Amino acid sequence: MSERVRVAVLAPASAIRAGLRTLLQIDPTIEIVAESGDLSEAGWTGIDYDLLLVTAEVIIADALSRMPGFFEGRAGLLIMADATDRLPGLDGLWGRPFGLISYDASGEELVAAVRAVALGLVVG
Repeated sequence: MSERVRVAVLAPASAIRAGLRTLLQIDPTIEIVAESGDLSEAGWTGIDYDLLLVTAEVIIADALSRMPGFFEGRAGLLIMADATDRLPGLDGLWGRPFGLISYDASGEELVAAVRAVALGLVVG
């Protein structure tokens, strides 16, 4: 598959963002168009993305409500979480490409999940 996937990364820890960037670089068609520790750090308005990749530490309901254009668009959402993480605030995501992936996922698994959600699938 050669279609470019534009990914916005929202993760509080800079080390996690760096790791995600490194893992996603194994697929040259995945482009990180924005990354931040929280929504106040970056100019998210006007960012065109296909998928929002967040970690479970992000307060998802708050982040999504403040993400410009998220509910108006069709961008997918991929959440990195452990089995013990509680994920409140996911109401309103039905009918949207969505996925959950473990922090233990390999680079290949992460790329596959990004690609699947970007294609409109539900991954979990």
